[in-house]
Amino acid sequence: MSDESGLGMGQGDGDDIYALREEPTSRPLPPSRPAPVSEDESAAKRDSPEERAARKEELERLAQEAARSAPPAWLYFRRTFSFPFQVSSLVCTVSMSLWALVALGLPVSTLFGPGPQTEERMAWTIIMVVSGQIVLLILWFLLGSSVALTILRDTSYGNDTVERWPGLSEGFGDAFFLIASVLISAGLGALVAKLGGPLSVPMASGLGLVLLFPIILLSMLETNSPINPFSLAVWQSVVASWRAWAMFYLVTLLGGAAMVAVFTIVARQFHLVGGCLVAGPLAALGWMIYFRLLGRLAWFCAGGTAEPNQPDEDEARQ
Repeated sequence: MSDESGLGMGQGDGDDIYALREEPTSRPLPPSRPAPVSEDESAAKRDSPEERAARKEELERLAQEAARSAPPAWLYFRRTFSFPFQVSSLVCTVSMSLWALVALGLPVSTLFGPGPQTEERMAWTIIMVVSGQIVLLILWFLLGSSVALTILRDTSYGNDTVERWPGLSEGFGDAFFLIASVLISAGLGALVAKLGGPLSVPMASGLGLVLLFPIILLSMLETNSPINPFSLAVWQSVVASWRAWAMFYLVTLLGGAAMVAVFTIVARQFHLVGGCLVAGPLAALGWMIYFRLLGRLAWFCAGGTAEPNQPDEDEARQ
């Protein structure tokens, strides 16, 4: 009995058929081994120059992405701690140091310096000095805000020096970014402590300030809004470039600890007056170096892999 429909068992050649039988065709069966290829066919199958260039670009892109996970060793050490002493930065460094020196050192030297400390003298001195100090600190913060964001932006663009330093009037807008970042960072830390965290409110606020301030500030700058602390690109970089972020926190914490140690040693040797006189220049140097490091971090997370170019004249001065 023959199978007219093509289903079931075929008996013509003794082979079992478990599927629809296809009508005979003239198509050859696939060979059991590759057929020999002529030289003309082999040359035709070779990659064209465009295909080789595209594959090379893809390999370079993959290599860059692989390098993103491991930041280069020079990222936070090449012309970062020496940045305030570069020729193009010296005027700004000296100005901020002297301003901080007056704002921090003068009140202490006036209140605790030699001379009779009568109650009347102390009362008038406190009123005048504190009022002047508040004004000086506000002006220093406005100037420092514009300096900080100028350093951060120029460094994040891959520039190794700052060609144009801002003036005092340009710091009003930049100050909002820093103030908002500080308030949100410290506020989130305090909120965690209030909700039952293991740390006290002051400690949690300080920890939130250290950990969240750079993330929130970069987010605000990326969105160009001091009221928007969320940028998907910035928060994703914390995971994608976690090594660079971890190194940034380590370097900044060690640098801050070194400055505190210097202040403590000087204060013990020369009392509070000497410590505050040193605190002014230390504050200016730490301020500039911190935002230089943050700018390097932003540059790397944005895709930077090659070392920033340095003008020949600057290389000669190193």
